[in-house]
Amino acid sequence: MRNLTTILICLLSTATYSQGVQYYKLLNITDSLPVENAYITVDNWLNTLSDSSGNFKIDKKFKTIQISHIAFLPYIASKNDIINKKYIFLKENRQNLEEVHITNKKTKEQLLPSNDISFRLSSKKYHKVNENSIYATYIENSIIKDCYINKIIIETGIEPNYKSAFRVNLYSVDKITQLPHKRILKESILTYSSNDDNKNTINIDISDFMINFPKEGIYVVVESLNLLELEKINNPNLTYPSFRAIKKNKNNSSSITYDKIFSWNRLTRSKDIVIKDWIDESIPNINFIFNFGIEIEY
Repeated sequence: MRNLTTILICLLSTATYSQGVQYYKLLNITDSLPVENAYITVDNWLNTLSDSSGNFKIDKKFKTIQISHIAFLPYIASKNDIINKKYIFLKENRQNLEEVHITNKKTKEQLLPSNDISFRLSSKKYHKVNENSIYATYIENSIIKDCYINKIIIETGIEPNYKSAFRVNLYSVDKITQLPHKRILKESILTYSSNDDNKNTINIDISDFMINFPKEGIYVVVESLNLLELEKINNPNLTYPSFRAIKKNKNNSSSITYDKIFSWNRLTRSKDIVIKDWIDESIPNINFIFNFGIEIEY
């Protein structure tokens, strides 16, 4: 009788737990094959990875979900969008790295502090970033015509056999201080770099957001993960990212990179104290420019 009671308690506990968990399967929209090792972010918190069959599970008490994979376009949805779905289909990310090209009579152009090809081929000019930090590179708007931002471009430098995860966003320019001001994307997009395919440039497609390139310019922003998120993934090959950096000179005099560093509260799982602000008299600003940029269309 005691054994039967124990079994019933276990079954009831399992059923209760299952009721609080939502199961999903990730598939490639082109061929319906499962998508493995996609990063699952729930309410701005890196939560889990999809398995070899494309499956993952999350707590039902969520507001938004973001799915990131280097081979696919970012997927962002609210709970109401997917609560009744079992399958989530991802679109492949077909990157085009040409600097300027014409498509349907529209010009696409990449704007970075440096477009020097020899710099891009160099393997030594990069800096590893701190945890709980934000790095913002200013991109001047010298285009007379109205234009939209198609992609965020990040130049990386990663050690052999390692991967790095980070988030990207765009910030507006404070009209008084000229410092980074407000997020333009409501949620930062989680992405990652790897040297498996020998590519040092990551292109994040944001064309669906229809973002105008402001006349005062824009900041391209990278946010590093915190230690708890890295521990959650539990991947020994996942490290803090490194990014291509260039020295300030007359050719990039309009560009600058600011950084902000936070402490992390393990109880509330949030950034709680600013250790270093964009401008801090006690801590000098970094003396190089991270080669972050955008692709525009006009």
